[in-house]
Amino acid sequence: MSLTKLSQCVVPPNRLASIVSWSPSISTVMGLDISDERIGVAIAKHPSPNNRVDTLDSIPYVSNSKKAYYTTHRADDNKRVTKELADLVKEHRICGFVVGWPLQPDGRPGGPCGKVLHLLDHLANQYPDPLMHKNRPFALWDIRDIPFNTLEDKLINSRNHESEVDRWGRNEVFARTPSQCVGSYLYRSGEQFYHPNTNDSTASALMLKHYMDSHWEPEDEEEAVHFNETDASAQFDHNVGAYNEDDMYLESNLL
Repeated sequence: MSLTKLSQCVVPPNRLASIVSWSPSISTVMGLDISDERIGVAIAKHPSPNNRVDTLDSIPYVSNSKKAYYTTHRADDNKRVTKELADLVKEHRICGFVVGWPLQPDGRPGGPCGKVLHLLDHLANQYPDPLMHKNRPFALWDIRDIPFNTLEDKLINSRNHESEVDRWGRNEVFARTPSQCVGSYLYRSGEQFYHPNTNDSTASALMLKHYMDSHWEPEDEEEAVHFNETDASAQFDHNVGAYNEDDMYLESNLL
């Protein structure tokens, strides 16, 4: 079995960080948040003060009026999106991509992950100048722990404070009945299963900031984005972090 072009240009998040860190000049990374309605775009330079992230205009993808003819128009939309992304890559001299990976709460890839791979495969197979290749790789970044709305932000922050005990070692959490939900994840209806779609690139900027702060400590600690107490740089090890070119992990499990 031969490697696909897409599997040849994907790297673990830590590997992308190493490529950026060892670059002889300032490197620019692009964050992509891919959904049906639009492609959120953000960029970040390294090194930069406090891992600053700049939000760019989002790129419209598939409008609601086209969804009834999804198959017919998808190829045209892919070509248009590729052209706009290529112009941004050239303008900002992008050296790599961080792509939001919308896993289900239990860690399985669902429909949105398939749509992300569909566009990435198109970007990696452009001839003669693919947008993604070995020298301009991409990394998938788990976005499950990133609060994309105020409700989740408050709930996650409150859960962090719940773990505090008083001087007698008491905490109300100890008296609660264990949750029956797998992993005790937040419940969302079918329409709210993934983060809300927006018309701008806010989600991509938040995702890229999360990635940058997970690999390079900001000069000002107050500028860092802290979502939980876990090591965010290791959160993706269960999917692509253990990727090895020899065993074609990504191709056999995702493609």
